[in-house]
Parts: sequence; C-alpha cells; structure tokens
Amino acid sequence: MVLIELQGIEYDWLAIDSTGHVGLFCTAGGGNAPFDIAARLDAHLDAIHAMYELQATTEPVEGPGESEWERAAARGVFVYDSDYSGGPYVRQYAPIIPAFISDLPDSIAIARRLEFRGLFRELASIPQSLLDDLG
Repeated sequence: MVLIELQGIEYDWLAIDSTGHVGLFCTAGGGNAPFDIAARLDAHLDAIHAMYELQATTEPVEGPGESEWERAAARGVFVYDSDYSGGPYVRQYAPIIPAFISDLPDSIAIARRLEFRGLFRELASIPQSLLDDLG
C-alpha cells in the first residue's frame, strides 16, 4: 500500500522480523509502507537518527557501497530499499552479527510496532504479502 500523503517522498522506517532483528526500509519515494508509518514518521526518523549514533558492533556482509546503509549494517541492522516505481524492497546490506531489538536502546523501540513474519537473514526481498500483513 503506497501512502498517498507520502508518495514521491523518500522516507525511511524501521521494523523487526520474527526473531527481533531490526530492519531499515527506504522507500525511494515509491515503496509501499504500512499505514502506521504516516502517523509515526517522526518517531521512525528519530529512532533512525538514534541508531546511527550507536557504536558499530559488526561488519556488513553485502552492499552496493552506500555509506549510510553500510553504517546501519555495522550497527547490526538489515537494510532494504525499494524504488520510485514501487517495486519490492530488496535487501541492500546485511550485518554479519544482527542486532536484536531487545539489545538496543529504547530510542529505537518504535521498530517493535511492525513485526514481519519471516527472517531478514532469509529474505533477500520483501514480498507484498508480508507488507500487507503489517497493515
């Protein structure tokens, strides 16, 4: 579901997988997002900024060279990107040692509101059905 009020705007949001690993999702202006995001966009942005302030704890195992995404992966976060035409989220970076939301500060707790079925480690892309399950 593309949020009409945010269509064409690049914004990022956080979620967890079924084991509590954290994912960063970048819309590229066209990626679908749960309806919850529009009402809590500022909280997601604050949490993402807080995540970048954390110390690096690991190294990324894949990635296209995007430094901001590499920084997220170095903090244990999986990074997914969509495209302007609304394509699926595709994993861009994965951490060697993923962070659990329970090990991160409360400033990142907004990620707990959205929990994907499945494991980010196994999901090279996010099918629309998993996004739909988030609401």
